[in-house]
Amino acid sequence: MKGKLPLLLFIIFSVCSIELQAAILMQGGYSHEFTTVSGGVYKKSITLKNRGRTPQEIKIYLEDYLFKAGGSSKFTAARLRKNPRSNSQWIKFSPNRVVLAPGTERVVNYTLTIPHGSFIGTYWSALIIEPVAASSLESSQKQYNDKKVHMNIQQVARHAIQIVAQMGDTGKVNIKLNHPIMKKESGRRTFSLDAKNIGTRWIRPEIWLDVYNQQGSFVGQFKGNGSRIYPNTSVTLPIDISRLKSGKYKGLFVVDGGHRSDILATDINLTIK
Repeated sequence: MKGKLPLLLFIIFSVCSIELQAAILMQGGYSHEFTTVSGGVYKKSITLKNRGRTPQEIKIYLEDYLFKAGGSSKFTAARLRKNPRSNSQWIKFSPNRVVLAPGTERVVNYTLTIPHGSFIGTYWSALIIEPVAASSLESSQKQYNDKKVHMNIQQVARHAIQIVAQMGDTGKVNIKLNHPIMKKESGRRTFSLDAKNIGTRWIRPEIWLDVYNQQGSFVGQFKGNGSRIYPNTSVTLPIDISRLKSGKYKGLFVVDGGHRSDILATDINLTIK
């Protein structure tokens, strides 16, 4: 029986954590985009609601956000300045910590103030909304004796609101495509390329693959879902090609960022077995 205690503790804390995560409703969207100018001031708010049955403490803070192809992402403290295109130092918000009684709401306001200067392209960071468990050492609702030793295992689910400043129409998108991969999983076949933005402006492209047979006749167009790509970040762009029959094909992989960027296309060869 004693050997099962650690697992029991983990299950208890995990269940509490899941209930905690489901209790907080965040309204206001997960991406706030502003078209900005030097010296401009922009304001927005989000609303937090406690749908649970117990008081919930929440802390709010800023972090920088970068990601790479393959799905990896990294959040770092804004003070570390890991992202050279961070706008975290331009953002002021209030409050930075709140305790919500069951069924109550609280508005979090923030102001984005663009400094005077020659800023070009896209700048961004993330406003983090993180529940604080009452059993946490940092909680103001501590439910334990500080003089005793405590073990606490918790999962933390955070809301991340991306705050994006676009400096007018300035900046340049510069996408590099590489790492072609064809996969077949669970009966679904995809072809993908990694796209890295080495420019100064973000892009949220449309992507598609035009396919031709070996004789040059058009076979079909296959569309995918483009992800936003900030400067100095990369994503994997997959396209479902399950409809293609066995054979050899030629293709044209297209990335279209709209009127603010050039259309990028690259030739590929496909062999379906």
